Amino acid sequence: MSSLISPRCSALLGQLTLASTFLALGAPASAVEVRIDPGRSSVSFISTAPPICDLSGQCSVPTPSQVFSLSGHFEVVREAIFLPSPFDPANVIDMTLIHFDSAVVDAGGAAALGFVFPDFAGVVAGTHVSGSDDACVFFPGVCVGWSLFHNTYEGDFDGQTLILTGQSPLNGFESFTYSLVATTVPEPGALACLLGAGLGWLASRRRGPGRVNTPARGR
Repeated sequence: MSSLISPRCSALLGQLTLASTFLALGAPASAVEVRIDPGRSSVSFISTAPPICDLSGQCSVPTPSQVFSLSGHFEVVREAIFLPSPFDPANVIDMTLIHFDSAVVDAGGAAALGFVFPDFAGVVAGTHVSGSDDACVFFPGVCVGWSLFHNTYEGDFDGQTLILTGQSPLNGFESFTYSLVATTVPEPGALACLLGAGLGWLASRRRGPGRVNTPARGR
């Protein structure tokens, strides 16, 4: 899937890479681990491919459409980048990017059919997220690109829950669509604090209101 990108866009993509590298060195990104809810997440393989027959009349059977469960965990990483405006280098464009790292995802039989979990960056606007593996999506009106197929996703992330839907075409007859719901995984330190608070609350309930433990007096 090739793209025809203008020289101006190529320069801007170089600036994006340089800015991301500078950010990684100077300003740490925020990352949280999320776990996919398999009860509300799935990958659908959609096929409209016709049978292909040879001269003897023997026809191949296309892979049927089917749905697979989606489970696992990954990191949601958000980072801010700053780029010179392509129209006025004196001005700076700031945007927040999102991408998914350290993915350990089980897509069932979808992986054998060609499904790949999205590893390209998206753009954050409030809680809305949208991404595409078309590099020109970062520079609308400036970057000129062309391609038959693009992988895309969009959804919402409020810092706790990620709701995402996406499309991943393979060719003109076969494609994947997917939807997932993933929630943040509490850190071990947070779990320890919650456990300690819960034990303290239980202890106070056992003592009852107004009761104070005093040492027994000898006779």
